Amino acid sequence: MSENNPERKKTCHSCNTVFSCYIENCWCKELPPIMAISEETDCICPECLKKAIDEKLENDHKKMIEGLDYYIENANWVFTSQYHLKRGFCCKNNCKHCPYLKK
Repeated sequence: MSENNPERKKTCHSCNTVFSCYIENCWCKELPPIMAISEETDCICPECLKKAIDEKLENDHKKMIEGLDYYIENANWVFTSQYHLKRGFCCKNNCKHCPYLKK
């Protein structure tokens, strides 16, 4: 990328794919920060990380917290920006707090 942001080659511990990692402005910063990285696991490739986030969100979906992930407005559930970032993509429904749409 640049001298100030050197590229590091890593091997995904999940699928053994070699991928690029950057100290600053890495591709993973664009995904929701819900996956903890430990010294034992380190980084995983983009495809494995997206899959792991999807699985975690599927499991955590039933654990949404009112006031943090959503609130009720006129008997409707309104999802917060935090919820949308945890989900990791835009559903294209023009959600009130969508961080992916420029309003």
